Amino acid sequence: MSTEIVADKYSSAMLELAQEQGNLVTTEENLLYVASVLNEQPELVGFINNPIVEADAKISLLGKVFGTAVEKTVLHFMYVMVKRGRYRYLQDTIRAFIKKSREARGILEAIVTVAEPLTDTLRDDVQAKLQAILRRTYSFSKDFHLLTYQDVHLDILAGKITYQQKELILTKNELKILEYLFEHAEVIVSRVDLMNHLWDDHQFIDDNTLSVNMNRLRKKLEDIGLHDFIHTKKGLGYLLCLKTI
Repeated sequence: MSTEIVADKYSSAMLELAQEQGNLVTTEENLLYVASVLNEQPELVGFINNPIVEADAKISLLGKVFGTAVEKTVLHFMYVMVKRGRYRYLQDTIRAFIKKSREARGILEAIVTVAEPLTDTLRDDVQAKLQAILRRTYSFSKDFHLLTYQDVHLDILAGKITYQQKELILTKNELKILEYLFEHAEVIVSRVDLMNHLWDDHQFIDDNTLSVNMNRLRKKLEDIGLHDFIHTKKGLGYLLCLKTI
């Protein structure tokens, strides 16, 4: 399995968990700290990546190094990668998570390449121009990430849905389900189309996976007063509607 596939799989799982728990920023900060320690301690990386060393020994060392410095969720995330033999991909997974986390929070990175080292004056000038461009872009698209259906508002960037002043933080899959249904409000969406939107290649996705995600989402929507918001049309698919059609 390629590094990109493994890193994407584990970073996506961690991102979804962090969003569910509402601590995306804290998780990112924790993993940035882990990444900095690993970059500064090649001996530690060598120990973790050594195939001869037992998993329990690696986990014990990670606990001693990071046990009091990061959240338990982050620590257990590293433990899982070690137990599953994915320790070689830990640094790549952290980099992938940080990128996904920043994208989820609407943070963009800009890389400037110049022939000579940047002076302080030139650096300030470049930053000012970038900020001006971002302000102009944002002014034209500030509401692009908001989807509204009647009195229900879906914020794509914030990953949340709001109804009657009640907010619900969504997981990645829940957000993608609602985004697609909002874009096709009061139109029946087939299960196949929804699965294609959720998973580009669902060849190995059990059809029951969509049902599990949908049932979990419905229960959470009920907590903010959205009862029967997503209707099942037997043999056809799903329908987003505040009243039965």
